[in-house]
Amino acid sequence: MYIIQKKGFFFIILLVLFSFKIYAATDTTYVGCTYGNGIYACSGSGQDYATCSASIAGGQCAYEGAVTCYASAAGGTEWDSAAAYTVNWDSSQAQCDCYWGSSGHWNMGGDISSCCGDDANEYAFSRIITTDCSAEAGVYSSSSDNACCNSVNDCVYGDVCYANTYISTCYCSSGTWYGPDDSSAACGALVGAKLYNIGGDVSNCCGDDANEFHKYEAGPAKDLSGSDACCDNNNDCVDESNCYSDNSCVATGSDFSFEVYCDGGAWYDNDASSTYCNACVGSGSFNIGGEITGCCGDDYDEIDRTELGATDSSDSDACCDYWRDCVDDNICYSTGTCHNTGSSVTPNEYCSDATWYDNDASSAACSTCSTGLYNIGGIPNCCGDDANENQLWEAGTTDGSNSDACCDSTSDCVDDNSCYNPGSCHDTGSSVSYNEYCTANTWHDNDDSSTYCTACVGAGKWSISGDIDPTECCEDDPGEWDRNEEGAVDGSISDACCDAESDCTDDDTCYPQTTSIVSCHDTGSTASFDEYCDAHVWRDNDDSQLYCDTCVGQAVPYPVWSIGGDATGASSCCEDDNNEFRNYMNGRQTGTYYDVVWTDDNNIDACCDTNNDCVGHDGVCYSDHACISGFNPGGNDDYSTCEWGPSGTDWWFDPDYNSDSCDDCSGLFWEAGGETAAFGEYDSGLVTECCGDDANEYYRSCDDSSRNGECGTDTLSCCDIDTDCIDHDANCQTTGSCYQFETLQSFCNAGQWEDPDENQAWCEAAGCTYAWAIDLGACCGDDTDYDTDEHCYQDIGLRYYDGTQTRMIAVEWNPTQMARTSPSVPNDFSPLKIFKNSITYSIALVDVGHTKDSGIHIQTSSGIKALRRFDGYPY
Repeated sequence: MYIIQKKGFFFIILLVLFSFKIYAATDTTYVGCTYGNGIYACSGSGQDYATCSASIAGGQCAYEGAVTCYASAAGGTEWDSAAAYTVNWDSSQAQCDCYWGSSGHWNMGGDISSCCGDDANEYAFSRIITTDCSAEAGVYSSSSDNACCNSVNDCVYGDVCYANTYISTCYCSSGTWYGPDDSSAACGALVGAKLYNIGGDVSNCCGDDANEFHKYEAGPAKDLSGSDACCDNNNDCVDESNCYSDNSCVATGSDFSFEVYCDGGAWYDNDASSTYCNACVGSGSFNIGGEITGCCGDDYDEIDRTELGATDSSDSDACCDYWRDCVDDNICYSTGTCHNTGSSVTPNEYCSDATWYDNDASSAACSTCSTGLYNIGGIPNCCGDDANENQLWEAGTTDGSNSDACCDSTSDCVDDNSCYNPGSCHDTGSSVSYNEYCTANTWHDNDDSSTYCTACVGAGKWSISGDIDPTECCEDDPGEWDRNEEGAVDGSISDACCDAESDCTDDDTCYPQTTSIVSCHDTGSTASFDEYCDAHVWRDNDDSQLYCDTCVGQAVPYPVWSIGGDATGASSCCEDDNNEFRNYMNGRQTGTYYDVVWTDDNNIDACCDTNNDCVGHDGVCYSDHACISGFNPGGNDDYSTCEWGPSGTDWWFDPDYNSDSCDDCSGLFWEAGGETAAFGEYDSGLVTECCGDDANEYYRSCDDSSRNGECGTDTLSCCDIDTDCIDHDANCQTTGSCYQFETLQSFCNAGQWEDPDENQAWCEAAGCTYAWAIDLGACCGDDTDYDTDEHCYQDIGLRYYDGTQTRMIAVEWNPTQMARTSPSVPNDFSPLKIFKNSITYSIALVDVGHTKDSGIHIQTSSGIKALRRFDGYPY
């Protein structure tokens, strides 16, 4: 039989063995034992089974039961067996420890005294205490306090097993010691099952600790729920399982008050005591009078109302049963009531929505508390409930309506339900006046009296001259305007009553607004000859183009507004005042030589302060003898001078008129011409005129460079080109030409005489045609000393050998290039000639011993001379 233990269950397996025949021990050759689920052989042959069983029993403890041994005879086939040993875990500590593999399970106390846990319903426990329980009992969990119990729910304490019981304040449940606050069962076992988590100040168990009181709702003002709670003070009150402290006010849901008062653990109605009322509702709410006794405001339909509105100076209150009630002297009055509150506003005041009102407050108050008329106009609201309130009607000059109003005087006038005091001016809607005058309850037209006119329109409006009847009031009716002299007038103070708002006044007469020149009027002002009337103000014609064109421009065929000049300037009128003259650009054109060639321009004009001013092309006034340019740019008479003219008006003259006219022009000169043909307005080219006022006239003087220096005293002339040069004879020489000053030639370079020796281009120019000496850097042939040493030689290929090197022989320049007319050329070149390229050159000769002596000598009529050596470098 095999015995197998697994998770606390035992399985028994029966094995059916063959029958064995056991032979005598002397014949055995093999011995073995069966135990549990195994077959074990002894260590060696020839052993008997007694010895074998002992060895097996000593080493096995996993199973309980008998150990059976067997043996086989030598050479036989039969077996013999015998019981040898029995295993029991409860038989000894050794067997128990062998089973568990460790000590500590043998005789550990509790319900079991042998091996613990090898059989069913055997449980080994140590003491386990909850935190709450340990705090209550003063004991703690201990793994050394052990016991073997026969129930899985037992607890251990002092090596003893306990089930569902208390030790001190610890209660055993499911193998663990619990405190009363740990569970309902622990709490119930100690103080009662219904005292666990009942609400209030204490959670969990109630009554197991100090200051834990099981309280119920109590008192005459409690509600009907009957709840309880665990409170930390015995004087607390309970409602809905909540604790409330002594002297607190709480809305418990009771029908007695909105809030009830806690006093010594019981609830009380606030009506029971002023203490309760003052605490829960507020000071001054107990027995305050009115319709409610006791506490006011702690129940529905209880309102503490004070005197409000039109009352006497007292400040009483009362407890009323409706929020719309009014209070006076601690008594409640319903809304809509009329009652004399002692106020001085009306004999009886009206109650509406908790407030006392004067009868003027509403139509209901007026009709309920008095016999007055409400809101008829004039004095507002209720009429007749107070002194000096009179119902009056419209009378006199009105619009015809029949309105009334409540007035404070029987002399008042009424219009459109409004009151007006006597002496008032008011537009009643009547067509007779803008404003009517009130006296003795009647409205009057302002034309009826100077008193009415002065009061409603103003002083000085009665019986004035002008377009309106002088025995009536001015400006009280449509189409009447009192107009004073305004604007550009003579300074007198007059007025008139005019029939148009835009009329102007002068000397108590009305003048309509100006529309044409005949409407312009001389007010006596010095501003203009005639003034313009614009929106009842006299205007100077200088103020506007409209005024100027109407009063001045319509009388002349040309514009006079804003034409500039020295009399008025821009944005003003010309010829409307003294010393203002419109002049235009007017040139002398009578067929004489001092006429200008350009055409007059009437559109270029200006307002000048004298009639003899001239107007320039720039629109500026110029006085007599003034001279300006720009009249004919690029043409003749571009310059003109202002001279005498017909009827006192000056003309622009040609400056060629005379030297004085020319001298008036800055930059122009009275000078003779220097040309052989006519130019500008110089008819013969040589006459004397004003130079520079016409096209192609240029005032020139003899001018030369500092190196040339041939002009000496300047000579003046007028030329047709501004680059001409002036010679000694005052003739104009064109630029690029050469001119001989005494013995020296000069080159005209854009108006200035230059020395040809200064520049090769000047030397070889078409007007000069001289030769430029490269080796000398000078002009050859322009001066009389052209043949002095170092001048005018060149190389044409003539050579000689001086024993050490080949050298050049100098020749003079081509004779044609050297040709001169004055003065004559001395020596007429060298007598020794050479011909090359169709040109005959003179071989230059020098005295023997000269620094340029080539060493080649010839006999001449002047003696022995040396051929001149040419070194080829510039001088």
